[in-house]
Amino acid sequence: VHAGEMVLINSEQPHEIKTQGGECTLMGIQLSPDLIAEDVPEFPHVHFDESRIHELPGSVYRNIERILPEVMEQYLTKPHLYELYCKSQMRLLLYALLKYLPYRVLTEEQSQTQKNQNDRLQRLIQFVKENYKNNIRLSDFAEREGRSLSHISHFVQEMMHQSFREYVDLVRYNTACKMMMTGRYKMLDICMECGYSDYRYFSKSFLNRTGLTPENYGRQLVG
Repeated sequence: VHAGEMVLINSEQPHEIKTQGGECTLMGIQLSPDLIAEDVPEFPHVHFDESRIHELPGSVYRNIERILPEVMEQYLTKPHLYELYCKSQMRLLLYALLKYLPYRVLTEEQSQTQKNQNDRLQRLIQFVKENYKNNIRLSDFAEREGRSLSHISHFVQEMMHQSFREYVDLVRYNTACKMMMTGRYKMLDICMECGYSDYRYFSKSFLNRTGLTPENYGRQLVG
């Protein structure tokens, strides 16, 4: 997603937002299906096939570009009748999405399967969050789920587009960066606290991601 672009994320759709260097400011709006549930009862099961909003006709896209900042300002400042304004504009937005973007209406079975997958993904994320400091193993999570290691391994790759080991390393790396930013910890302490098996592995992880050693990267973070 480039500067000024908009992207649509479906309900219950796993996603990750990160910047590839530099700072980034995002405006996010979460829409409740209740806004149009009376008029479009199937909307909770709608799955848009196109995530790029710029596929909308030019005039529609420009109108949404103009309206969204206004909705944000109204919602944050809360002037008289702001609720009515925000809801009416969001209903118009949903009308435009349904009119111009391709979508499917999932069956109850498909919706339930999607929910089950996302519930499992949330359990996996929580499992890593609770155990990344230790010698964490995907086989332990597979056993909890009552599934084979092969099945869960494919599940992780499909849902997260990376291996379990890559995701654990990402969690450790992000945690290490947060600790570095405080300027209060020694690098060896960060290495041990974040679950790296040894300092060489810790250093290699930062070199691969940033091209810098942990010491040099840490100095950049604290200015």
